[in-house]
Amino acid sequence: MAGKVIYYIWTFIERFGTNIISLCGNILLSYLLLPEDFGLVATISVFTVMISIFVDCGMTDCLLAKQNATNRDFNTLFFFNVFVGCIICAIYCSISGWVADFFGHPELRLLMCVFGAGAIISSLSVAQMTKLRYNLEFKKIAIITLSTISLSLLLAVVMALGGLRYWALVALNIGYSAFMVIILVFFSRWNLRWEFDVPTFKEFWKFGVNILLSSIMVQTAQNIYTALIGKYFNPQQAGYVWQAQKLNDTPTNSLERTITNPSFVLIAKETDNAKRCNLIVEAFDVMTFANTMLCMYILALCTPIIDFVFPERWLPVIPILRAFICVSLFVPVCNHLQYVFKIYNHTSIIRNIVIFEKIGFISVAIITYRFGIVPMILT
Repeated sequence: MAGKVIYYIWTFIERFGTNIISLCGNILLSYLLLPEDFGLVATISVFTVMISIFVDCGMTDCLLAKQNATNRDFNTLFFFNVFVGCIICAIYCSISGWVADFFGHPELRLLMCVFGAGAIISSLSVAQMTKLRYNLEFKKIAIITLSTISLSLLLAVVMALGGLRYWALVALNIGYSAFMVIILVFFSRWNLRWEFDVPTFKEFWKFGVNILLSSIMVQTAQNIYTALIGKYFNPQQAGYVWQAQKLNDTPTNSLERTITNPSFVLIAKETDNAKRCNLIVEAFDVMTFANTMLCMYILALCTPIIDFVFPERWLPVIPILRAFICVSLFVPVCNHLQYVFKIYNHTSIIRNIVIFEKIGFISVAIITYRFGIVPMILT
């Protein structure tokens, strides 16, 4: 029991430590940059989020749930990740002009190409981090992640002080992936070989394709209002949405991942079905209670905190943040149920439910954008 608790402690340190550093850096960058800078990057956030979804393709969860994974399995995942990263880079570069014309910001052409190159860099670390999780090396994951976010934030602040504006935010994203790869070289003992097992890949793909489709729908739905704001509103308002979502995701995502990251691996490794069910129920109860208390606490204190910490120009973030918090009361619970389906290899159920739900979400968002930002989020 004590051994399991230490996994949650290190995950807690990793998730909350990372997000506290990120939040402090975000506050600092809000003084150094304008809302328009945040808004410009937020305009194409749907493309940046899609990078991790496509590079992963839902296959890492399949590998984590596997009872006796081999080095050949991890090498298969690695080379597939790199291949997908190269494809994303080529696609983003080819559509960069269209994206810039659609949103009416010429700067987005180069930004899309840079984020495309970042997809290749990001793909290099997925399999290695998955292996660390599989081996329950959460202490090492915490050290790597905290070091990575600190270095990338330092790079972003230096660039912001140098007057590079939105490029500082780009550096924060790309720098995180680059520093992650560099640090993993020293921390992750992995004998990388040219191995690609076709049967293993088919097993991963059968599991992951449903997760991929559902993740695409989730992220498309979550970012549709950002794209609509980038098209029909100004970058300043998009910056407010970006900032509010960041402030909401920092504590809620930290809490969710603190519980689900170790739980998923521990539950998947449990072969006794009765014990496995007990672990699932325990994790669900803890998640529901802790998330509700956290959201209510943030809802009560968001106004004085933003008024005290941020410059006055960021006060319009408050009503948007409240809307995100209301949504976050339900999101982690739904995500936990998806983990259960993954553990029992029923990913097709996740796909069907998410696609049906998010098609309705997108339809309502397209209708409600003309009424303002808050109604879009609450849908």
